[in-house]
Amino acid sequence: MKIEKVNGKETSFSIAPADGSYKVNFGEAEFEAYFKDLLRPKLVEMLF
Repeated sequence: MKIEKVNGKETSFSIAPADGSYKVNFGEAEFEAYFKDLLRPKLVEMLF
């Protein structure tokens, strides 16, 4: 499965079979967005 656009925004996300399991790939912007939600606001300011 590959997702390239969500709500009109370009995105990079895919799930594919690999070695009897599954491999998940996502782009840099998706990685940042995910981890920004987990961090405290001050740390987000320092890192990004």
